[in-house]
Amino acid sequence: LAEMVGLTEELDLAVLEHALRAIPRLGAGERIAINISGLSMQSETFRAELLRRLDIVPDACRRIMVELTETAEIEHEDGAVRTLAALSERGVPACLDDFGAGAAAFRYLKAFKVDYVKVDGAFVEAAVKNPRDRSFVSSMVDLSLAVGAKVIAERIETEEHAATMLGLGVEFGQG
Repeated sequence: LAEMVGLTEELDLAVLEHALRAIPRLGAGERIAINISGLSMQSETFRAELLRRLDIVPDACRRIMVELTETAEIEHEDGAVRTLAALSERGVPACLDDFGAGAAAFRYLKAFKVDYVKVDGAFVEAAVKNPRDRSFVSSMVDLSLAVGAKVIAERIETEEHAATMLGLGVEFGQG
């Protein structure tokens, strides 16, 4: 809805503020992952404000991870590349969220240097039931690893989900 009515940057900055306030309550080594719309990620104004806010909070860059959503298509990839590069320079890891669910997933994997790729949960569930679907996830994992990204599988709800994903080379799971 925020993307449709032009409030994406405001929403993403509000989520960032909430996450920044939670940092003092985190345990050792814990991070908070925040979703950021592709619309915000490509915006120079958003990038400047994002970096300003991260820079004024002690430990923010060591405690935040950014997940790039694919709910709105990124039209100005160079702007998003600059935002991701600035985050990387500060030590903030980036993740492609819901990989495989949107039309631009592979284009984004090619265009953006990310630390993690999060395989969409629908693919994870299907891979447990069907060898053909397992092949798709296996290819996603191989491609992600080939570009230097670690892989997270969504919807790990059972031991079978976990075992299947581990067998395909997925290192992390999200339940």
